[in-house]
Amino acid sequence: MKEEHVIKSLKLTSIVFGLILGLLSIFLVLNESFALFTSKTDKVTYSLKTYKVPILTTGGMFQKALRDRGYKSKITQVVFEANKDLEAIDKSIDYFDISDRQNGSVLGYMTNDETASNKYILHIAFADEKVYANSDSRRLFSADQNDNVVFSQLKEIENIEVLDTSKVTNMEKMFYDCSNFLNLDVTHFNTSNVTSMSQMFQNCSKLTDLDVTHFDTSNVKNMLGMFSACSMLTSLDLSRFNTSNVTNMQAMFTDCSNLTSLDLSNFDTSNVTNMTIMFRNCSALLNLDVTSFNTSNVILMLGMFFNCSSLSNLDITNFDTKNVTDMGSMFQNCSSLLSIDLTHFNTGKVKIMIHMFSGCSKLEEIDLSSFDTTKVIEGKEYYMFYDCSSLTTVYARTNDDASRIRGSEGFPSGATVIVKA
Repeated sequence: MKEEHVIKSLKLTSIVFGLILGLLSIFLVLNESFALFTSKTDKVTYSLKTYKVPILTTGGMFQKALRDRGYKSKITQVVFEANKDLEAIDKSIDYFDISDRQNGSVLGYMTNDETASNKYILHIAFADEKVYANSDSRRLFSADQNDNVVFSQLKEIENIEVLDTSKVTNMEKMFYDCSNFLNLDVTHFNTSNVTSMSQMFQNCSKLTDLDVTHFDTSNVKNMLGMFSACSMLTSLDLSRFNTSNVTNMQAMFTDCSNLTSLDLSNFDTSNVTNMTIMFRNCSALLNLDVTSFNTSNVILMLGMFFNCSSLSNLDITNFDTKNVTDMGSMFQNCSSLLSIDLTHFNTGKVKIMIHMFSGCSKLEEIDLSSFDTTKVIEGKEYYMFYDCSSLTTVYARTNDDASRIRGSEGFPSGATVIVKA
């Protein structure tokens, strides 16, 4: 009986041990699958094979690897190569590890660009169906010479759809200054975890079309300069953008000089604090609907509509400006504006109004009877109405406000300031 009991115990122990090993194996596989971007282990070994997840290195390290090898300003094309037999890559050519863990799961190698002397095509090769973009993908393909980056000659990215961006949190300057791009397909991008898109497409000046309708921007906080100087875009569909967490929209559309319309009716700006030069030099805009904007937390409106010279109407009656401190050049060179309703503006905290309406050459009358100029710094109201050549009447709140307005440098000699009872 004792022998029988021992045998049963051994069998039970064997079964339990087998189950533990099996569960451990499953755990290791799942851990590698679900913790791709946090594990510090280069590889996970289990019963069937050794698996290396292809994760691209950070944008900064990617640029450094290419710069250190002498490829600055020499790459004209990037080609993503999925399902590549990495062992079959010709070892006589220049190839290098560009994986996040330096485990050989993502390799870069160069071939000559036959269409240009001393120029190269960068191939990004990996054995899987896709490669994961690093959580930090700042400046990944940036061509900004101020940052000593590589891609100033880049014209095209091929097969970018195999780049999985689901774990990316930072896309700052990802395509910054890629001014040679004629096309850029980012329709497959998963941006659900991204918190910064600052200057993401800034100065992609040859793009005539950019489809960002599938972007999930629900976690994005920073959109500074996101589309700035995309000067060939004539339209931009942002109707699905969730901007509820965005705090910075500074220069978001600056120098988008060919945009004729911009529908921002779904924008939630309740957390935005900075709208500095947001639409500066959007000189072709004929329509701009900002009636849904919640500006209650905005502090800076410096140059917000500067040189929106084609706008004949601008409805900002819903603007809450109680926290704004800087309105300098806010409407400067809005030379087609026929009228503007500012009767609801609260300027109690405004310190700067310099050049606020300068160059609004078609305005005949401005009602500033709600404007409190007591906090405006001496001299920071100068040139407020410079080159307002059609202006005849300005209504002010008090005699002190009227005196400051009338005495500002550049005030039209033929205009009258009236204190509104």
